[in-house]
Amino acid sequence: MFPLTGARLAGLMAAVAMGWTLSGQAAEITDEMRARAAEAGVVIEYPHDPKRPYQGTDYLLRDTNVRYMQGLRYASVFQLGDAFEMFLLGARRGHALSQIHLGKFYANGQGTDVDLVEAYKWFRLSDEPNADYYMDVLADEMTPAEVTEAEQRARAFVGTYE
Repeated sequence: MFPLTGARLAGLMAAVAMGWTLSGQAAEITDEMRARAAEAGVVIEYPHDPKRPYQGTDYLLRDTNVRYMQGLRYASVFQLGDAFEMFLLGARRGHALSQIHLGKFYANGQGTDVDLVEAYKWFRLSDEPNADYYMDVLADEMTPAEVTEAEQRARAFVGTYE
């Protein structure tokens, strides 16, 4: 848990002052909230990146990171189906490390069926430096048509806020 000091405390106080609840549910941000936050000097939204929507709000950022850590925990005790679900959620939100892990799960059939095209797609979407290595390894096992299909899926990807 992070200590509530400085900017965190100011952000929390501003959120409460604007009538937000802290129940863990995402709230819709209205124009009035944006104006009040800007007046208070508090960041409540970040620029939209359709490939990385989890970075759009503090709630999604925190929730996505928690889900990623849960995925790691599930994987460490070989609950691969549960780990797969956590990585899938993060990957769909654009979390680069979740995308790497999801690609590995698809490549190795952990928690899901082997699907090299999906694995390649998730590696392509990740900004992690080792993603290129994984794509090279997979490309050796795939047909050119499969690589093309994976590239098309990656280009068509739009992240989700769910």
